[in-house]
Amino acid sequence: MEHDHDDGMVFVTTFIILLLTVPPIVYNEGPHYFKDSIFAFVTLSSGELTIQGRRTIYRDPVPDGIRKQFPTIISDRKLLL
Repeated sequence: MEHDHDDGMVFVTTFIILLLTVPPIVYNEGPHYFKDSIFAFVTLSSGELTIQGRRTIYRDPVPDGIRKQFPTIISDRKLLL
């Protein structure tokens, strides 16, 4: 798997592995920082995994290419296990 930060998710059933990719503090064409911390709450309960993501914005203006490559959100997700 390549190094990625695009708010994605891969579930590999052969090994029962869940991989979440989350946005970083970006260092690409100079430092671009998020205004607030970005994180998610993960809950495992009764055969269900729930992810409650958060969103933020960039602290300063950034090029559109950076915005597309490095989103400012961790999406909500629900998986039945």
